[in-house]
Amino acid sequence: MENIDLSKLDQKTALLKSSKINRFLQHPLHMTYSKGIEYFSNVFKKNVKRKATTFWGDDIEVVFPEMVSMSIYKYGLVEEELTRIVLSMLKPGMIFFDIGAHFGYYSSLAAKIVGETGHVYSFEPTPATFNILKKNIQNKKNISPINAAVYSHKTEIKMKDYGFEYSAFNSIYEGNLLPENKRKIHHYDELSVKALSIDDFVKNEKTEPDFVKIDAEKAELDILIGMENTLLTSKPVVTLEVGDIEGTNQDTPSRKLVEHMVSMNYQCLEYAEGKFVKHIIKDSYFYDNLLFIPE
Repeated sequence: MENIDLSKLDQKTALLKSSKINRFLQHPLHMTYSKGIEYFSNVFKKNVKRKATTFWGDDIEVVFPEMVSMSIYKYGLVEEELTRIVLSMLKPGMIFFDIGAHFGYYSSLAAKIVGETGHVYSFEPTPATFNILKKNIQNKKNISPINAAVYSHKTEIKMKDYGFEYSAFNSIYEGNLLPENKRKIHHYDELSVKALSIDDFVKNEKTEPDFVKIDAEKAELDILIGMENTLLTSKPVVTLEVGDIEGTNQDTPSRKLVEHMVSMNYQCLEYAEGKFVKHIIKDSYFYDNLLFIPE
């Protein structure tokens, strides 16, 4: 991989998976400092912004005590499996759609891979989150940030904004992947945001994606419906976040998402133990990111 040292990802992953004692012994100052920021932000209910360095060397702003931010700050990565999928499938010159870009971890990684001949489109609907995304990618000419939700069609929709701490769970739906104890007690602001479909975006921008990453907190089926023409004609590689929530009513369980993609002539794979293997469809899912390859 050009300009990306995969051995650093291996080192960071090994650290993340090691014991707390080992993490502390290897990086006592860094781990103590990050734990101190986490403690302060939780006790005093304050969001604390800090600069984090990714395993490939980019600096991005993160916000404590948000869970994705803390992982990036401590280890330089988040979601090892999805990170490795992106590294394996994305190539220089490709067009990458980051749907649910959050603070820009995957957008920045993709920009590094696709280079000057490729391009990244980063979709993030929540204004506060989008502002951090823009800051993190402001010097990257091959990323276009889009402050909009991706949906089945062009419209305005209501978005539940849980604040910085739970910004990774912002959604247009109830019953997203926010932890159950937090769903019941955590306040959210309801915002009106503009929404667009991928089919319309592709037509209007005159571009075609090679890789689409979708992480939209239970809006995945809406997004897929709005990109059916793109799936049929451009045939991009797609990753989907799946996860079902026990004790909630779900009109679109993860199995339905997988079956929808299979019906669109896509093969479903998962990344396990360092390699891609054929995915066996399950009745329900806890949490995973699945890879879909056009047949």
